Amino acid sequence: MILEVTVTTRSENTGHRLAWADLMRTLSIFLVVAVHTSAPVIQSTAGRDFSDWLSGHSLNVIARASVPMLFMLSGFFLLPVDDGMGSFFRRRFQRVVVPFVFWSIFYLFWKRAGYAGYHPIGAIKEILLSLIQGPAEYHLWFVYELLGIYLLVPLFRRMVDGRRETVLWYFTGLWFISGPLLRWVGFFTPYGFEADLGFLSRYIGYFVLGYLLGRLSISRMGSVIAGVVYLLALSGTIYGITYFAYHAPKGVRFLQNLLSLNMVVLSLSCFIWLRELSHAVIHRWPGVIRWIERIAPCSFGIYLVHVWVWNLVRRYGVSSTQSPAWLFILLSAVVVFGVSWGLVALLRRIPGLRWVAG
Repeated sequence: MILEVTVTTRSENTGHRLAWADLMRTLSIFLVVAVHTSAPVIQSTAGRDFSDWLSGHSLNVIARASVPMLFMLSGFFLLPVDDGMGSFFRRRFQRVVVPFVFWSIFYLFWKRAGYAGYHPIGAIKEILLSLIQGPAEYHLWFVYELLGIYLLVPLFRRMVDGRRETVLWYFTGLWFISGPLLRWVGFFTPYGFEADLGFLSRYIGYFVLGYLLGRLSISRMGSVIAGVVYLLALSGTIYGITYFAYHAPKGVRFLQNLLSLNMVVLSLSCFIWLRELSHAVIHRWPGVIRWIERIAPCSFGIYLVHVWVWNLVRRYGVSSTQSPAWLFILLSAVVVFGVSWGLVALLRRIPGLRWVAG
């Protein structure tokens, strides 16, 4: 068989962290950084060598699967755990909300949001209003989406057993049809369909699919098929973006949307393929695990701080806009990722500051 369901989903099944998941999480965070270091290259074709623009867009598309994979990894770990509603929300508050609020406030002051003239109470009020209205920095939208998903986790956990999981598959099928598929039909055909499920048509589909796909045992043939589908989706997306960039820029934004059909297919196939590839990497180079086990616990902190680090290092000459673009995009990502990891690792070692390091 190409795939079958396994019964083991817990990270504690071997007494230590799941190595393949740590490797995927670390890679995903690095790719998030690469998305942002490639952004200056792809913003416009004007005055830029086509090969640089194309390589920048290609790396950007490859890296865009990172955020869906982070949602999927969260679903894989959080849905099957029955730790009680109170314990679940307490842990999410400590591990996610606290560092998120700290770094949101940090970004507001870094951007000189103008609270210096306020009375302390007034400044706190304005800060809280700012955080309610939207993210303090562009990459923090991910945390807002994740917090909304957390509110629904206790409900979806009621369906995590062998007899009720068909309901989860039903939900993801409904999510796929009413979201990615109908958006695609509405954009590329004159026929528009209304099937708005609100928040349920957004990133929670990735979250649930992470749990469902993460417990599938994939055969070698299944892994090959996933890899082929990924490469086809990747090639089609790059070709489509190149075409639309010169004919209809609106199409570029559509194909880059993480909830568009092409990105959903790309991300899901990437998740399956990389999971199996991670096993092979770990088996072939076991020494990699020692590094991954150091980096993975810092992944959320790296996500929170990397945009500040990226803005900071650019002031000191680090740039991704030089030629060849693909090289400087990756070098910039390595620098930002490394500095961010070092900062978060340091904070985790300082008494009293571990709680802000994610």
